[in-house]
Amino acid sequence: MQPFFGLDVELDPGGAVLFEGSVAGFPVERLANVPEGRYTVQALLDVYELYRRSDGHEVWLPRVEWEGRVFTKTPGNLYSDATAVDVDHGAGEPFELTLDRVVAPVVSPPDSEHVRRFRIESSALSEFWGRPMEVGATVLLPAGYEDEPERRYPVVYLQNHFNLEAPFGFPEEAGPDEKARAEMANEIQLEAEAYHRALGHVETPERFREAWLSDGFPRVIAVTFQHPTPWFDSSHAVNSANAGPFEDALVGELLPEVERRYRTVQESWARVLTGGSTGGWTSLALQIRHPELFGGAWVMFPDPVDFRRMGLSDIYRDESMFVAQDEEDRDRDHRFPSQEWGAAERPFRRSIEGQVHVTFREMSRLESVVGSRCRSGLQLQPWQAIFGPVGKDGYPRPLWDEQTGKIDREVALYMRDQGYDLSAYLQERWPEIGAELVGKLHFFCGEADNYFLNVPLYLLQDFLESAEPAYEGSFTYARPLQGHYTIPWTHSEFVRRAATHMEAASAGTLVG
Repeated sequence: MQPFFGLDVELDPGGAVLFEGSVAGFPVERLANVPEGRYTVQALLDVYELYRRSDGHEVWLPRVEWEGRVFTKTPGNLYSDATAVDVDHGAGEPFELTLDRVVAPVVSPPDSEHVRRFRIESSALSEFWGRPMEVGATVLLPAGYEDEPERRYPVVYLQNHFNLEAPFGFPEEAGPDEKARAEMANEIQLEAEAYHRALGHVETPERFREAWLSDGFPRVIAVTFQHPTPWFDSSHAVNSANAGPFEDALVGELLPEVERRYRTVQESWARVLTGGSTGGWTSLALQIRHPELFGGAWVMFPDPVDFRRMGLSDIYRDESMFVAQDEEDRDRDHRFPSQEWGAAERPFRRSIEGQVHVTFREMSRLESVVGSRCRSGLQLQPWQAIFGPVGKDGYPRPLWDEQTGKIDREVALYMRDQGYDLSAYLQERWPEIGAELVGKLHFFCGEADNYFLNVPLYLLQDFLESAEPAYEGSFTYARPLQGHYTIPWTHSEFVRRAATHMEAASAGTLVG
């Protein structure tokens, strides 16, 4: 990673900002610590706007420009040319960078025969944020949709990080915006495809398109929701004190609009969910918070579903997110020194072989440089913004101190009591909602998930496999050395699996 440095500024047009040696950075802790030498340097300004929320708070936050909350791609952000400079600590002469370039607007791919996109203004979100706020959807239609105007179709709701690509990567017809679409391809999707190939589950986008349009393939509609927030590229589909009523917007406004615009079967069995990582968590949240609305969820490598293991920390018992507590290390080898004199760092990401790439301490410092007050848009801060309470200053009250790692127990309990710990949510409500969820919950994760997301799944599995009524779902873990993004089937195989599930719950047939 190239060193970078961040600073909150108030900057008028034509104004200047001085980056002094004390400015915080990552992985170099301070600007003054950069070794002497020749470097290529570039400046970027992430432009915030003032939001006057209905809760009475006024907060400066990134703009939602439908780019997925990536500050290097946010239209209207300013940046300079890359410039070669010599760093000589003895010289003391500053160099100038001019923010004279502007990030271009997002180019939304055009509709095609099978792929449609739309956005709607959400009244619930607009009221909360004090300005127009939108949610949207990308819709993949089955073969023959226009030829059978009386026919209705079940829907697979595919959750993901923000992107405007067609569901399941369905390739659209080539056109003048093909290059722009390719540039907008989600990096996570590219990494997922790499893991997919490693498993031997090779299905090119063209092969999926061929299957989707073939005779005998299940005739369903696929829909991806878009719900970016000022905090993150996804709202996690929940109502949030900091992000606003996104659950109300998606379930009460966007989903009905999908069913109004397209000929869907408007019954529970005909709405199923899937997604991975943040999309996996979102799929599970929608299913269990609306068990009567959706007919099944295939939850793949989800964000932490049990906050007794957010990463490897128990936020209800641990004192720190950064270091392991000795009493938790029950299986440690006593030939090695006690943690009393050298506490082990909590890892955030590892390789599938176990090599730690970055710790929670390091990731927290990285995000604090990108954005203060939970404004980085990366991962740890968005969790705290969406799941946590509002602080006295109107910004999220963090779960842990970014400098020390000390956990705020009141925030942890708030997250649980608001229902964001999905395992705790299910355990508390299973007597009331369990019968509606029988046969609807299916989980998949790699045993070597790079973010340790298999561990909270084990805790949820312990509960569900002892629950009454029996949940009658499934937990499947990939063979050893399979990490995040590992998927046990190709896209076309999954659609067939989902269609079989829906057909078993219906009286009709889903195959053309």
